[in-house]
Amino acid sequence: MTLAAPAALLAGLAQAPGLIDRGPLWSRWLFEQPWPLIAAVVAASAAIAWRRNARGRGASAAVVMAAGVACAGAAYVTSRVVQTERESLVARTRALVDAVVGADAAALRATLGRSVALRLGAAAGIAGGLGGAAVEPERLVEQVTAQMSGPYRLIEHRTRWARADTDARRAPGAVRADGLSQVRVWADPAQSRVPVSSTWLLTWERLPGRSGQERWALRGIELQSLDAFSTGW
Repeated sequence: MTLAAPAALLAGLAQAPGLIDRGPLWSRWLFEQPWPLIAAVVAASAAIAWRRNARGRGASAAVVMAAGVACAGAAYVTSRVVQTERESLVARTRALVDAVVGADAAALRATLGRSVALRLGAAAGIAGGLGGAAVEPERLVEQVTAQMSGPYRLIEHRTRWARADTDARRAPGAVRADGLSQVRVWADPAQSRVPVSSTWLLTWERLPGRSGQERWALRGIELQSLDAFSTGW
């Protein structure tokens, strides 16, 4: 999803974009990033156990420490077993980046919604003049695969970070959103050999899947920033 571009197209796109909300902190610590919670539980348990042991209550200290370790272990297992909607959308976003870079038509078709609204601003020329338009999925697949296997082929790419907001009901323009994700990608284009970093805001909707479960389908794409000669951030 990172494309090489002439310097003229970079004007006004180099500034850092605002970051979307990632949801409640407690939810992320409990289900997605448990290490701060685990560290806090173990540290608190160790402190309490140390104080009790210093007072000659060794058995009680051992119980407290064991309980703390058990709670920390439960938090870790919970985070591995439970996949939140945000984690699912982040994984979908990373997979989309890989599909675009690899010009994987089948993976792209499985990801796109009924139509995709493009908002590429000053860099609209990168997508063949489709900025601001609602594009049919098959046309978008054809354009992406043709460009990413040809003039915009990448030697290397890295997803710097990805984040998601599944409580979103807003989106750029009039595009309906069941969720938003944001991704920062660094790439080394084969043609220009000028490293480029870009930030994208993706709009998603839930559609029925083949197994009866809903799937995340891409509904909109907005290019938020584009930086040449970038080492990423």
